[in-house]
Parts: sequence; C-alpha cells; structure tokens
Amino acid sequence: MLANPAADVDSTPLFWLELIDHGTKTSVDSFCCYQIKDAVPVVHDFFKQVDDSNKPGDTC
Repeated sequence: MLANPAADVDSTPLFWLELIDHGTKTSVDSFCCYQIKDAVPVVHDFFKQVDDSNKPGDTC
C-alpha cells in the first residue's frame, strides 16, 4: 500500500494498493482508493488471488 501524503480527498486517491509477485517482480493487480471503505473489498480480493495462486496443481 502506497500512501499519498498530499492527497486532496476530493480529487486524488488517498492511497494505491498493489499486489506484487515477488518471484517475478511484477505487478499482478492494483487499485486506487479514494476512501478506506473502498479498499476493504479490494484487499479481500487480493487475498483470494494469493490463496488461489497457492493451490496445489495450479499451473498459472
């Protein structure tokens, strides 16, 4: 999660969420959040993506 210290709550994102694959050093997914409440479902989705990618037999 990257915070924007100079964020203007009316026009710029409060922070940016990014899901990174450290093995390949690439971004898997990202989302800009204007409010904390917007981030909650995104974080849950990111956790699900990580869980799904760690399942045995997954070829992705």
